[in-house]
Amino acid sequence: MFDLNDFPDNITNLETIKIFKKMTETVKYVERLNQSAKLLPNPNILLNTLSLREAKESSEIENIVTTYDKLYTALEIPKLTSQAEKEVLNYKAALNKGLEAINSIGILTESSILEIQKIIVGNNQGLRNRPGTVIKNDVSGEIIFTPPQTEYEVKKFFYSFTSFFNNDPNIDALIEVALLHFYFECIHPFFDGNGRTGRILNILYLIHKRVIDYPILYLSHHINNSRTEYYKHLKNMNQGVGFEEYVIYFLNTIEDACKDTINLIDQINKRTKELDALLKEKLRKAYDPRLIDLLFIQGYTRLKYLEDGLSITRVTASKLMKSCVELGILREEKKGKDKIYINIFIESLIGK
Repeated sequence: MFDLNDFPDNITNLETIKIFKKMTETVKYVERLNQSAKLLPNPNILLNTLSLREAKESSEIENIVTTYDKLYTALEIPKLTSQAEKEVLNYKAALNKGLEAINSIGILTESSILEIQKIIVGNNQGLRNRPGTVIKNDVSGEIIFTPPQTEYEVKKFFYSFTSFFNNDPNIDALIEVALLHFYFECIHPFFDGNGRTGRILNILYLIHKRVIDYPILYLSHHINNSRTEYYKHLKNMNQGVGFEEYVIYFLNTIEDACKDTINLIDQINKRTKELDALLKEKLRKAYDPRLIDLLFIQGYTRLKYLEDGLSITRVTASKLMKSCVELGILREEKKGKDKIYINIFIESLIGK
């Protein structure tokens, strides 16, 4: 069985030809992702879309399911928010809190991780302080492993995790993030929110080690699509075997996420250029280049965003919105007395 006390020295067989080949391929895609992100005229277009998708996908792994339409509504009309939307938006807020901590002080402290988990679950329980927790496969219900049980052990390994997180790794950061993800899962320091907290820590680590320039490499979508394989690797690792296979799986997940995001960037760049030309032709003097950002920056928009962003009247904003609906750029969603306008292209990229 895997002994947390010996981490990371008991992780062996990492300098294999298979891992080296996969590392070489993955690094190329990470570099391509960083280059592609620089091509976006406004990176916020991608940051907002991807962070919301990450929040939705990561929550789905915990069987918290909702739709983007409902999330857009929850962002704008809180009184219509259900528990599922609240939990997803809590995740997004926790992600932003973590990014803020990394960017402001350059490290991730124990208190920052506790704050991330607190935002996710909406309570202040903190670290586990009583036994009884076991880790099960959400799909099959099979027990994968039993994490540390005593309050002393949980605290000890939790503080060890933050030390490993902040120190310079002896191996490539892309392999280190895979090992840290496994280590955090093994510790399972909280009563609730461990998986979601751990997946936020993935992106924070990659930002912290400057592997990526922007927080756009999210893994939850790809873990969600391979949950059975993911749990199989965690189980094998806990039995002290399958280290090479797990690292290759994790590198494949990173590579797939890079490919997916590069494709998103390419398509968004292409579409924004097409719409820029189309709107110039159709709106003529009424066209303002800032309109593109307002249509894309959140996946949806509202009249007040056009009014404020373009410094125009509500009547003019209504005319612009109507034109965008007629041109097939937006679709209107009525929510009681309110209206939200969904970007049809963003919806086609990330789903409903």
